[in-house]
Amino acid sequence: MVTLSDGLRFGSYEVAGQIGAGGMGEVFRARDTKLKRDVALKVLPASFAEDADRLARFQREAEILAALNHPNIATIFGLEQAGDQTVIVMELVEGPTLADRIAEGPIPPDEAITIAMQIIAALEAAHDKGIVHRDLKPANVKVRDDGTVKVLDFGISKPIDASAISGGTPVMTTPAVTQTGVILGTAAYMSPEQARGRFVDQRTDIWAFGCLLFEMLTGQPAFGGEDVMLTLARVLDRDTDLSTVPKTITPAVRHTLKLCLQKDPAKRIADVRDVRLALAGAFESDGVVGAVDAADDGPGSRRFAPVGAAMLVVGAALAAIVAFSLRPEPAPKFLNRFIVDWPEDHPSQRQGENIVALAPDGRHFVLNTVDGLYLRPMDTLDGRLIAGTAEDLNTPFFSPDGQQIAYWSAERQQLKRIGISGGAPVVIGSDPIQGIRGASWGSDNTILFASTAGIVRVPANGGTSAVLVAPAEGENFQAPSMLPDGDHVLFSVTTGGADWDAAQIVVQSIATGERTVLVEGGHTPHYVAPGHLVYALGTDLFGMAFDPETLTVSGSVVPLVQNVAQSLRAVAGLSNYAVADDGTLIFLYGDNSGEDRLFTAAWVAQDGREDVLPGINCTCLAPSMSPDGTRIAFTQFENFNGSSDVWVWNLEQQTFTRLTFGNEMQGYPVWSPDSRRLAYGSLSGIYVQRADGTGSAERLVDSGQPLSWSAEGEILYRFAAGASASSDLGAVRIDGGREAHPVLTTAFDERRAEWSPDGRWLAYESEESGRREIYVRPYPDVDSGRWQVSTTGGIEPHWAPDGSALYFLGTDSMMKAVVEQDENFRFRTPEALFPTGKYIVADQAPGRFTLSAEGERVMLMRLTAGATENVKLTIVQNWTEELERLVPVD
Repeated sequence: MVTLSDGLRFGSYEVAGQIGAGGMGEVFRARDTKLKRDVALKVLPASFAEDADRLARFQREAEILAALNHPNIATIFGLEQAGDQTVIVMELVEGPTLADRIAEGPIPPDEAITIAMQIIAALEAAHDKGIVHRDLKPANVKVRDDGTVKVLDFGISKPIDASAISGGTPVMTTPAVTQTGVILGTAAYMSPEQARGRFVDQRTDIWAFGCLLFEMLTGQPAFGGEDVMLTLARVLDRDTDLSTVPKTITPAVRHTLKLCLQKDPAKRIADVRDVRLALAGAFESDGVVGAVDAADDGPGSRRFAPVGAAMLVVGAALAAIVAFSLRPEPAPKFLNRFIVDWPEDHPSQRQGENIVALAPDGRHFVLNTVDGLYLRPMDTLDGRLIAGTAEDLNTPFFSPDGQQIAYWSAERQQLKRIGISGGAPVVIGSDPIQGIRGASWGSDNTILFASTAGIVRVPANGGTSAVLVAPAEGENFQAPSMLPDGDHVLFSVTTGGADWDAAQIVVQSIATGERTVLVEGGHTPHYVAPGHLVYALGTDLFGMAFDPETLTVSGSVVPLVQNVAQSLRAVAGLSNYAVADDGTLIFLYGDNSGEDRLFTAAWVAQDGREDVLPGINCTCLAPSMSPDGTRIAFTQFENFNGSSDVWVWNLEQQTFTRLTFGNEMQGYPVWSPDSRRLAYGSLSGIYVQRADGTGSAERLVDSGQPLSWSAEGEILYRFAAGASASSDLGAVRIDGGREAHPVLTTAFDERRAEWSPDGRWLAYESEESGRREIYVRPYPDVDSGRWQVSTTGGIEPHWAPDGSALYFLGTDSMMKAVVEQDENFRFRTPEALFPTGKYIVADQAPGRFTLSAEGERVMLMRLTAGATENVKLTIVQNWTEELERLVPVD
């Protein structure tokens, strides 16, 4: 069988690339060279080419589409065959699928109904021909830019026997491939009868339409589960919770949803026309007034109608009062406690600030991992990485509606936000932020965060930031949030240090500046409505009654939860817990023993064999091997207290020597070619110091990150490109005038870069193609040529010591490109050496790996054995019920 691929000619159609795939076929974009139009070609996957049932369905799909001619159904142009390959030629429908739209969040009701009516129109056309779709779902609906809706994929559609429902004349018989007892379709949208493998008719499409409409309005599937079996169980046993549907929809829409999602087909709307009429409100009752008017059938009845109506109202009110007084007290909600293991394939970003966040509605939580933010819905067993968050970030927190997450980018010193479905992060504000100590997103769509500048407020959609609370001399702030009055900020404050257990928890008025002390000794405060203050002291949580109107606490301090892990940077001191508006508590369990934050260095051979370097078990990252092969320089985080320093490990003596001392971030060292000196970066610039620790450090430039040291005495470094979020490459001489000069400045972001050992070539990573790839240019004439080495993503290039190869990190593997040694730059196709999933290789600051002196092995960092298993989360649903019991509020 011929496999379609780019450039292949199939009859008069020239294939331009695959645009979709599913169980019932693969879809390609193609150009109709005869009629000069773009079309879609649908073919069976090669694995099904000999499957008689699949071939029968494929043929039937073409016949069904040919029988349908409707503006809301993708049009078929023909059925083509060449050799043993059969292709359905269809209308090419541009635009996102409905699944893509829903992934961005709930669709506004008016727009959702407009889309729904067009889907109904398509189903009417199909049902009129006696055809049931049987796989109606968001992925099979496209919405063009002009708003036109197209229903796709009739691959498992089924001709029905109309007499089975309405006594009409049979249209077609059911082929054997769709007999009763065979389950076909998508679990989350199957009707109960379809899930049981029973006879289905048009009512199964009406059920699926109800599921689809529910998902458009809420952004969540009506019946979702961790796997197919659990989803089917929910379809069969659970009713849909319509309370999650927006309150703004009309009663007609709500009632239609209820009737579409009746599990018993006999109670479900039977005709799709009735669905359309019901959505339009055609069957709404006039209520009590209509009933009174209907009783007005005698000469004297109208005279008594107002009195009768009044009596009805009074009687109804009395009945409601009696019913209310006699109703039982609501039973207390049960606490549901469970433990969640950290995702094994995505180690925790333990060098960051607090690493867990909870959506206000309690439906999602997010974890900060070395691979990016990991989003986990509360009702599923699995989560996913949020695309676009693979950077050095910390302190994630949710928007009030739970649809966005904000965080601080350590590498860019920026506050960013991103949708939970992923995409391109949006920078919030324009001022650089040198670290934050907690943040919150208020209902007024502004963000509060604590930094060295004080407590700062910035609009979530971007704009000018403003300092709300400026620190007095020696003060440090932490964990700010706005109280309901919109004037008072709740936060904790220390004076003269970072001992957060000795901090005060305070509220301060924005308008007057008046500060009120609530607690002496505590941190990470959280206001829990309607009247509780929860805070941390050490590794425990405590609670008190708190009146947000009088700004007073009362009653005793009550211990609530033990063993809540704190932030690993003592300068922030944040406790890893969160409380949602629905009463859910989530916290990171830990005693801060430090066992789960240590890293191990490992030598990895090109075939993946690993040898752990003895003696290395530290809070260190970014290894850098000395050219003489005797020492390794690391960036070590001093108990994660907000600072880091350069330490040097002597391989022969197996001892660490501390090179730098300070209270700021200093690290990511680069060796001189003679192994006698080290360059390193800090917040105050790039410095050079002797590797044996003698002498003083000398500053070369005021800002930047060192990347490579040439034999000619120049240091290549990365620097911020003006006010933009991108960076360029520059160089500075070590001796002489020390004048810095640009090396490579483009409109794109260049990060890690390295000169070849002979100084003739510059390898670097850039995002000019839309994702990070590895490129090489001549040096110093960088504009005289450019070669792209990687094609499927690449970061952090390192040259072999003899220049014979270029190593870099691919999407999930260590990559090696052999370099030809001649006057021109030539290289072989990169090969994957070994997978890197268990190592610390997330897209953070430079320094993810280093090469051995002979260039045959790679050194990578990984969490100490067993560390991932020690990182656990505890979730307590309805926790505020227990809080109110332990800390009663008058």
